[in-house]
Amino acid sequence: MDDTLIKKRLIVEERPLRRFISKCHEFQNNELDIDDLEVECAAMEAVWTRLQLQSETNENESRVYQKRVEEIEKECEEETKTIEELLKQMEATKEDFHRKEQYDNIAKMITSKDLRSPEEQQQLVTKLNDAIEELQKEKESYTSLWDARNASFEEILKQIQSLKEQIHPTVSPTTADDTNGMQEEGEHPDA
Repeated sequence: MDDTLIKKRLIVEERPLRRFISKCHEFQNNELDIDDLEVECAAMEAVWTRLQLQSETNENESRVYQKRVEEIEKECEEETKTIEELLKQMEATKEDFHRKEQYDNIAKMITSKDLRSPEEQQQLVTKLNDAIEELQKEKESYTSLWDARNASFEEILKQIQSLKEQIHPTVSPTTADDTNGMQEEGEHPDA
């Protein structure tokens, strides 16, 4: 346990402790009988029991919180993988559709005319070669576009991680309970 945390806890419970010490001094000086001292001992024992229960509760809450954080992180990782897989499938489907469309257009061009003369066939071959070059350029363009989108996606994932860290800062649940404990006691730490 952190020294600062121990001091905060002791500040919260300082009044019962001071009272107990005072009563012990009174008993030592024969100003207090044994029955009253036993009552003070029982009261102090109740304070220590409450502190122990509070500590155990804080530890349990901390474990539950940590488990939930791990579950959320695991869910985020699984969702990220699913998104990446869906993006790949979408891109493959787009490419398949584009290739099919181009194939259909070329097939229509070929079947729409009767047998062509060698000059027409040469023109068609030239046209097809031009179309192939254009498709290769489009492929390069899609590749660079994909890289840009992938980089953008990675940036979004980083921002999600950053947002997650802002939503769940690494604050000790025990420290938050100490503050609540002081407010419930109605005591200022400096008192």
